[in-house]
Amino acid sequence: MSIFSVQHRPLAKEAFRCVFLKMTLRPCESGLDQKIKMKVVMGVFDKSPAAGQFINKHFEVLSWIFTILMLASTVIFAQGLYNIYLYGTCDPVHPEQCLITGVIGQPICPNSYDGINVGPTDAKVLIIEFGCFTCPYTKATEDTVQNILETYNGSVRYVFKTFPITTHSNAYEAAAASICANNQGGYWDYRAALFNNQSAVIAGGKPYLIELANNTGLNTTVFTSCLDSNTTLSQVNIMQEEGYKSNVHGTPTFFVNHRYVANAADLEKVVQEELAK
Repeated sequence: MSIFSVQHRPLAKEAFRCVFLKMTLRPCESGLDQKIKMKVVMGVFDKSPAAGQFINKHFEVLSWIFTILMLASTVIFAQGLYNIYLYGTCDPVHPEQCLITGVIGQPICPNSYDGINVGPTDAKVLIIEFGCFTCPYTKATEDTVQNILETYNGSVRYVFKTFPITTHSNAYEAAAASICANNQGGYWDYRAALFNNQSAVIAGGKPYLIELANNTGLNTTVFTSCLDSNTTLSQVNIMQEEGYKSNVHGTPTFFVNHRYVANAADLEKVVQEELAK
């Protein structure tokens, strides 16, 4: 805390220097460690002589333990910030465990079914997914999604809302391209191609998206014209804005019968529970 206090900032500098010296197996030159040891031991000794004696005897080991814990927590905190920047949540695998999710608010199922729809409108189970074609976590759940659609065909209606992550290269372009493919009736093959060639999509951008259209049998002239227009991009923006209003923090985000599924690994389990009702 002394970092944020002008009066005690010299103490922070001294403390950081002592940590550096300790990490390089050298003694703290200023004697700060001994001052801290004395204060801690005396403070504890007044309340519990036995505990005070224990700390005095093992102070060196305890100080190493706290130093290691501090460094580990710093690394974890930095990783969380990186994940928030890149994926919109500090824990993309288990977003429910990210504290920022609780601060922003739990995702709320949208009211509209705009997006890519498959399955009967009167199906017993409705699955809504917000996903990004350049997100590795969306790609990782794709096999689960396809397996559910195949296994529970006729009992499940699936709605995919594209939600490009702003920090991912060519995320918007891939989202717009998927809608262009859908306009020609070739959405599912093109979707599979996007996920199967995710790294190339991220690196190749628009030229590679057109190449994928050709590889999946689409009319590239019509596809390119569609991609150059602002029509599909405006549709992407509408779905992305819907995601923001629904407190979507990262992708993929799933809802089953308006029920938020915090962990994608539980998706099929939740589908089975809803079917059993």
